[in-house]
Amino acid sequence: MRKKVPALDDKLTKEEFLRIIVDSFQTVIFATVDDQGHPRSNAADIELVDKQNRLIFSTIVNGAFYNRLKKHPFISITGLKGTETMNSVAVTVNGKVEEVNDSYMDQIYQAHPEMVEIASADSRSSRSTLRPFAITPIDGSVYDLRQKPVFQKHFNF
Repeated sequence: MRKKVPALDDKLTKEEFLRIIVDSFQTVIFATVDDQGHPRSNAADIELVDKQNRLIFSTIVNGAFYNRLKKHPFISITGLKGTETMNSVAVTVNGKVEEVNDSYMDQIYQAHPEMVEIASADSRSSRSTLRPFAITPIDGSVYDLRQKPVFQKHFNF
């Protein structure tokens, strides 16, 4: 289970912002484009942030999402946490994505043991069919409606 989004203020650093995405947002929506330039979206979990401040996730090899990431590596992700508009926090990151070393899968499985349960329930999501990717952020923002005035902060990476 992911953590509650902490109180946010102007002292929020880029590193803390990325850590909040991993720690507090279960699933984010990825915006990609297909070969015709049409928008497509997918949901995926951001599982880790590495020492290079890249966000790490995995997806099934050779699926449509995987193929779009390989062919069109610029993405935008958005996450929303809250039950109502006025108690929600939204984050967005725009960046470049690349497939990374398979050793990240070991780290993902260690940090998120529920991956074993998912793999046992869905053979398409087994450890052998997943590939790790890293998002290198270009920019990002957070929008917190839980506080007055509304908190907003933009980051350039």
